[in-house]
Amino acid sequence: RGIGRAAVQRLAKEWNVVFTWCQGESAAHEVELACAGLPGRVESHQCDGRDEQAVTRLATDLLARYGAPHAVVHNAGITLDALHIHQNADNWRKVMDTNLNAIFYWNSQLLEPMMMQGG
Repeated sequence: RGIGRAAVQRLAKEWNVVFTWCQGESAAHEVELACAGLPGRVESHQCDGRDEQAVTRLATDLLARYGAPHAVVHNAGITLDALHIHQNADNWRKVMDTNLNAIFYWNSQLLEPMMMQGG
């Protein structure tokens, strides 16, 4: 949507970009179409970053096809506003899974290959 779309469009001026989305297939395709005339190739994949197995499957596939990425931009984040004393456990898990665990899952798959390429 806002920040993610702008980041993809800016990066695609110089780089090939692969981005993931959890919900919003039509919005992802709109971003791909908006970037069609840019120098970088842009492709999107549905992947819920909170799902460690889904991240592992997609990361394995992308590494096999393209090798290690030059960079990773973590843009997903949610807030389920409530005073901490009023936050229920389900909402707490959703925030932590989206804002922290998803980063861990992606980094655990991609950082070592990125470091091995020496960039």
